[in-house]
Formats: sequence, C-alpha cells, structure tokens
Amino acid sequence: MSTLPPDARTDLPDQIKSIFKFFDVDEDYFLNYHEFLAFLRIVNPAGAPKFDFTAFTKWCQRVSANPDKGLTIDQLYVTYRDLDNTEEALKLHFDKVMASPRPDNKEAQQKKVQEVIHQVQKSNAERGEMLRRALVELEIGEERDMARNRRQSAVAREAFVQTMRRRSTLGAESPASSRAPSRRASIMNRRASTPGMNLGMKSITLDFVTAMMDNFQAGILLDAPTVVRIVAQTRDMLETLPNVVEAKVVDPASLTVVGDLHGQLEDLLHIFQLNGLPSPRNQYLFNGDWVDRGDCGVEIVLTIFAFKVLYPNAIFMNRGNHEATDVNSDVDTYAMCFYKECMQKYDREIYDMFSETFAACPIATVINGKFFVVHGGLCHKPVKISDIQKIDRFQMHPPYDTIFEDLLWSDPHNKKGIAENDRGCSILFGSQSVSRFLREHK
Repeated sequence: MSTLPPDARTDLPDQIKSIFKFFDVDEDYFLNYHEFLAFLRIVNPAGAPKFDFTAFTKWCQRVSANPDKGLTIDQLYVTYRDLDNTEEALKLHFDKVMASPRPDNKEAQQKKVQEVIHQVQKSNAERGEMLRRALVELEIGEERDMARNRRQSAVAREAFVQTMRRRSTLGAESPASSRAPSRRASIMNRRASTPGMNLGMKSITLDFVTAMMDNFQAGILLDAPTVVRIVAQTRDMLETLPNVVEAKVVDPASLTVVGDLHGQLEDLLHIFQLNGLPSPRNQYLFNGDWVDRGDCGVEIVLTIFAFKVLYPNAIFMNRGNHEATDVNSDVDTYAMCFYKECMQKYDREIYDMFSETFAACPIATVINGKFFVVHGGLCHKPVKISDIQKIDRFQMHPPYDTIFEDLLWSDPHNKKGIAENDRGCSILFGSQSVSRFLREHK
C-alpha cells in the first residue's frame, strides 16, 4: 500500500478527491497522481494520459467493499485488461515504483515518470518494428504463392493449348481414342467447339461458351483477362436496366425460371441438357443465389454472364441474397463461400468485380405483365412496383430492415399476416400481403 507525501495530496484533482470522499476511501490506498498518469501511458501508449473517471469510480467501489485489501496491482490492471499491454509489464513497472524511495519533490518525481514513459515508448517502437517485419514477410510469402499459382496455371493452359493444336492437325479422320477422355460425355449434341479458355480480341460466340462449359466440367478455368472482360461487359449491360425488368415472351419462344444453384455446376448443366441451351427462343430467368456452398460458383456466374453477353434479350437475372458481400464473404459459415472460391481461383480484384456486377443486377422481373418474380418475397410494409423502382440497388449488400432486404430475404408462410422470420432478418409474409400486392397491380 502506498502512502501519499503531504505535498502530493494537493496534486490530486478535486474530482478524484470527491470520489474518494464519496466512497470513504482513504487516499493512502492510492498511488500519487503522477504515478497514475504513468500507468495510463503504459496501458494506452498511443494516446494522451487521460484519467478514466468511470473506471476509477468502479475501482473505488471495489476498494470500499474490501477496505482491508487496499489497492493491488491486479485491481488496477483489471480495469484495463482489454488494452494491448501485458500484465507482466505493468507488474514490473509498479514493483519498481513501490520499491523505490519516495521522491521529496515534484521535479524528481516527474523525472522518474518521464524515464518510465521513455522506456514504454521504446518498448512500443520495438514491438511495432517486429510487427512491421512480420507483415512484410507475410506479404512476400503471399506474393510468392500467387506467383507459383500463376506459373502452374500458365503451364496447364499451355499444355491444354498444345493438346488442342495436336488434335486439330490430326483432322476429322483421327481415331476417337486419340482424344483425351472427359469426365463424362458432352452435355450437348453439337459440333466440336473451340477451346473456351480465352477470348483474345474476339467476341463471345456460342462455340466459345459451350467449349467454356466443357472446360469447366473438366476443371479448367478461364484465364483472368477473359474473366475481367466478360464480367465488365455484363456489368455495363446490367447498369442500364431498371430495378424491375419487363420480360416479354412471345410465341414460339419460352422462358424458364431457374432457382438457387449455389455453386452446383452439374445442376446448371443438367438443366441445359433437359431444357436446351439459352437462345432467343429458349429464354432463361436466373433468380439469384448462384454462389456459396458449392465450389463452382465462379463457373456458374461466368456461364450466365457469357450467355447474357451473347443473348442480351434472352437472359434475365434477379439478384439473390447471396449476391451480397456480407453473405458471400462469410468464411466462418460456409465451407466454400464465394470470396474464398475467388481467392483460390483468381484474386481479390476479380472478386470485387463480381461484387460490383452483382450490385448492378435487377431486383425483380415481371413476365408478360402477369408474373412477378423476385428472389425473396414481399415486404414488411405495403409496396408497389413503383416503390421498388426507386431503390438504390447499387450497393454491396442491401441495408438492414429495408424493403430492399425483404425483396431478397423474406419467406412465405401459411398464415395471413406478417411474422418474424426465423432466419433472424426480414419477415414471413402471408396471403394477405400477396392479395394486397396483386390488387395494386391489376
């Protein structure tokens, strides 16, 4: 327990004295004020030494409840245990302060405090330099890994190109056995496609897209420049569209609505096998949630985007709740989230480009003026299509507790009214909401 010299008692601020008096705490329990400032500098070296009156009041309450214990270093430290300093360093400092003779004047006392402060600053500088070196080494390691991955990808692409060149020189009469076996037969009966790995200066063609899908089945990715080009072209198209798109389907054309794919490339290819590839007469509406959970979200999105560029008026897209950065970057929830997948296959820049394009996707589609298609459902309050058209959709994720969030997240239930959603966000809507919405849009 520390005893304050008589001349140091007057150095305590009136607020501290009043707190001592209110809780009937003897001033002898506490260090003198200058030593307490030194303590504050240790626990908060980056900031000015400011007295935390709330924390100090809590300490006084503890001392008042246990007057026999006095002030221990543990009591003082517990208030600041969440700060970035070690308990050992604090104990070492106060052990030295307690063991040293009391200075007889303020100048000597302040000099001693300045020495402690200098030692703390020096220690912080050393820790900062160690952290900086560790970060530099980490960045170098990441760059080395990325360079190795790029080299491996380049070698794989070159080997594939060479294989295709050799096949092309064999001509149509080459035996079937000369072809490398695929994981399964092509999903389409069509003429042989060209390698769908890079576009160069060429435009997207059906042959390119179908060959790209074959390569995706075989685990072969597009090169990064081609990904950037397809995503950028898609984004430019989507940015011109309204929040709610009118899809007009005229006989003999048809339109197929495709729900959640969640990274399952085989599901998308199976749909194409059963229903045919997209075309002006065979239109598709992809109703969101293309990514997360499965490990081929990149391939699914690129396939949809490529067909959108190829047939702008035959492909429609609604944004889903997983086409949002607050969901598809959740590495703790999903074994394979879209962010992790992009980082494994490409890099952060391409993930950001995908995210910007997702933000440009329309929210809903009305088919022939009769069918309202949206990924989630209706909202916590009555809305019209004109209200949806006013939403600022160009956001990385919908703001919480808004009609934008409801349109991507809400679910139907069998009751009439609106209820809280078990998923923790948005609402459950019933037949009453549906009837009202339909009446508004007769």
